[in-house]
Formats: sequence, structure tokens, C-alpha cells
Amino acid sequence: GGVVFLNFWKKTPSGKVKWDWFLLHVPIFGILNKKAALASFSRQLAILSDSGVSIVKALEITANAVGNEVYRLRLLEVRSEVENGVPIHKNLEDDPLFPDLIVSMISVGEQTAQLGSVTQKIANFYDEEVETYVKNLSTIMEPVIIVVIGVLVGGLVAAIMQPIMELTDIAGKV
Repeated sequence: GGVVFLNFWKKTPSGKVKWDWFLLHVPIFGILNKKAALASFSRQLAILSDSGVSIVKALEITANAVGNEVYRLRLLEVRSEVENGVPIHKNLEDDPLFPDLIVSMISVGEQTAQLGSVTQKIANFYDEEVETYVKNLSTIMEPVIIVVIGVLVGGLVAAIMQPIMELTDIAGKV
């Protein structure tokens, strides 16, 4: 019942936001989710900027395609501020969702009118970060999985052997 409720809750508007916020703050895997969302944001913004799509429309499309409700809502706020004339980097300053590296690079991209190429570099950087993080995570997880499986097999063996040993003790007393 809990799984069904959780799946239903994740489809509600507030459930989506809270679930995605949770995924961004889960230890170890939250960093991976954040880097993947930033890579997706940067790549899509780069493609749309290089294609000649207006920055407002590009932010809207990127927001709806980023794959994380928290980032989607934040990017829609940025889009509405950009419509009012505020630069993207000013919107993203001091935002915990966007690291200073991204804010600085977007600032440079806006000032040099090279937003597409700069965000492409950001996307490449975060793609490499995600790949490295997954590789390191899998390297760390292998011994942990082996230990967990060993403990489970040991527990299973103990659960099977304990009644047998008790039967031999009872048989020895008779």
C-alpha cells in the first residue's frame, strides 16, 4: 500500500517538487542527481541558444525538459525575470541549485554573446563529472555489495545450521 501511495503522491504537483527535492538531498546520490540536472540544463540551453531560439523561449523549453521539478520551477522563475530584463547570471547568483562556476561562466557567456558555446562547455564538464562520479561510486559499491552478500549468506547458513546442531544435541542426550 505504501508503494502505491508513494507512486500516486509523486504524480501530484506538490509531491513532484518534494520528491525531487528529496532526491537532490539524498546522501551520495543527491550529488549525482544535481550534476545530472545541471548537465541536462546546460546541454539543452546550449543547443537552443546555438539554434537561434530566443533566450526566453530557450529557458522555458529547458525548464520543461530538465527532468527535475525543483530545477523546472526555478528555471521558470529565471525565465520570467529574464523577460523583465534581468540577466540570467543575476538570477542564479546565491542560488544553492546553481554552483558559482555555472553562474560565472553564464555571466561570461552573456557578456561575450557566446552563451551557447559557454553552456556547451559547462555541459561537457558536468557530463565528465557525472561519469567520474558514477565510476567512483561503482568502485566503492563493489566491496560493500560483496560484504553485504557475505553477511546475508552467513546469516542464511547460520539459520540452517542452528536447528541441525540443536537436533544433534537432542539426539545425543537420548
